Amino acid sequence: MSTHLIGGGSDETHWPALYTPFLREATDQAATHGSPVPTIAVLVVHPPDEESAGMTAVARFTAALRGQGPANVRPLVVVEGGQLDPSGLHGVDAVLVAGGLTPAYAHALQPLAAEIVALVKMGAPYLGFSAGAALAARRAVIGGYLQDGVAICHEDNAEDLDELEVVDGLGLVDFAVDVHAAQWGNTTRLMAAVWTGVVERGVAVDENTLLLVDNDSTTHRSAGAGRLWWVSRQGPDLLVRLEGPGGF
Repeated sequence: MSTHLIGGGSDETHWPALYTPFLREATDQAATHGSPVPTIAVLVVHPPDEESAGMTAVARFTAALRGQGPANVRPLVVVEGGQLDPSGLHGVDAVLVAGGLTPAYAHALQPLAAEIVALVKMGAPYLGFSAGAALAARRAVIGGYLQDGVAICHEDNAEDLDELEVVDGLGLVDFAVDVHAAQWGNTTRLMAAVWTGVVERGVAVDENTLLLVDNDSTTHRSAGAGRLWWVSRQGPDLLVRLEGPGGF
């Protein structure tokens, strides 16, 4: 199955374009187990003392999915600093990792990483929204607004980190991913990461925009409102290639 990466955003008018391909694949995966309705794990990490924020996020993704067709949603929710229980993924047909503080998601997903990868290899689609998209990468950009003390994006986008930080991600795609590209200006952070070689190449995804990567990581499609900003090196040059919305 495919890896679905959404760059954040809250415009409900784009939900059909963003979530229908994922739900379709989840439904196909459920059919292989004899079920007409997929069970989808929705993983959410919320700030301390804001439990309601976690449930609000679950409700939002439930609405986004069920607006495109039948789905059984299994919430897996934990507070920042905690870690999710791998047993919550037992028997699911698809995995959705929500958005929030990316370093907290990186920590929370550590016990589940091998299970998520195994599920995807067995045909379960993965959808990452914002932080969930960044962590799909083999080497994941999780935050920071400085590189060697020099600003590379706005401080508000630092994810509670100062220096640029890159960690091992899930490895579902072999390029780095940054999000809220045009809206927050995070493309420059990815550019700095590629320029200095901490990641080989990457893509910054606009809000309300989907990048769908096939399971062989060699082909992709896009949909939604915005653009993909592909960043790579070619000799001494840094290349940025824009890709407009595609559609399915």
